[in-house]
Amino acid sequence: MTAPNSVAQADLLVEVYRRAGIDPRTVICLEVHGTGTPLGDPVEVGELNSAFRQLYRDWDVPPTPTPYCGPGSVKTHVGHLELAAGAAGLAKVLLQIRHRTLIANLHVGELNPHIYLAGTPFQVVRANRPWTTLRDENGRELPRRAGISSFGYGGVNAHVVVEEYPSPPSADADDGRPVALVLSARDETRLTEACRDLKTWIAAHREGGRALLAGCGVYPATGSGCDGGALGANRHVPGRGRGQTGPIPEWGNRNSGNVERFGAAIRDAGADCLATFAPMGLVYGPSHQGLVSVAVGEKELLAEIVLLRESADLSPAWVMNPALLDAALQASAGFSVGADGRFGTVRAEVPVAVRELIV
Repeated sequence: MTAPNSVAQADLLVEVYRRAGIDPRTVICLEVHGTGTPLGDPVEVGELNSAFRQLYRDWDVPPTPTPYCGPGSVKTHVGHLELAAGAAGLAKVLLQIRHRTLIANLHVGELNPHIYLAGTPFQVVRANRPWTTLRDENGRELPRRAGISSFGYGGVNAHVVVEEYPSPPSADADDGRPVALVLSARDETRLTEACRDLKTWIAAHREGGRALLAGCGVYPATGSGCDGGALGANRHVPGRGRGQTGPIPEWGNRNSGNVERFGAAIRDAGADCLATFAPMGLVYGPSHQGLVSVAVGEKELLAEIVLLRESADLSPAWVMNPALLDAALQASAGFSVGADGRFGTVRAEVPVAVRELIV
């Protein structure tokens, strides 16, 4: 066991920010170790002040007279998670970056009298506030940056700098330029097979003389079953195809063709599919049990799903209710059906892709 060493902690921060090449004035958030102890917190604040004074000298800039950096600690929210404390701090910072918000430290009344923040760049975050971006001397927007400290009970000190990833502007899908597709597989043989399957899929799915990629849009829908029509109150499914309202056709009456490649429908398949997912920790509530029946083919399924009233009444404005997507996922358990017609006989393989959707 050791007492916190402010010199070692300050040296660590200086080394980290020097290696990162980051101007300390651009670090708006600091996730401190913040144990809440009478000794640890003043020592940590002292090392922050010492480190940033040195970093200002490195960058040949004067200390700012106005506090701009908000130190906080996830321990005010969830307590001390011991070995997971650093990971919890990282998760908090990433969520703040995602939501562009600095969140308040909870249960902060009167500060420790041995913590001195006057004349420093630090100000404890006591209320949620927007995390706005800074701009450099040329007016360019800078990414959000934060530092995260985690100090071990035995004297090990760690500090991580996190920088927001600025998403590149999305390219126009119809600009005609080539696009790189990244495929992954367990080994070279499977990767070659995946490339061959994708090439075959692209060759078989074309619209207006142009190839459609699997997964384009939000809900991929191709084929004669989705050639037109409206979904709901004249709302179109986002994607290349459009859904088609109407009565649910019988298994032998599907307009997708080649229905004979599917076996007989397994009626009331929902309970068996849910039982297949339950051991994996996926337990669906009553409003997300819309799978009615499944017909199993060669590496493909034909499933009948319904939108239950319990789920439909929750969000009538949804174009595609998530309960329907859950039911489609549950149908993938049909891949585990063996020759005996029972679920779980064959190991199921995922992921799956929706080829066609009839509403």
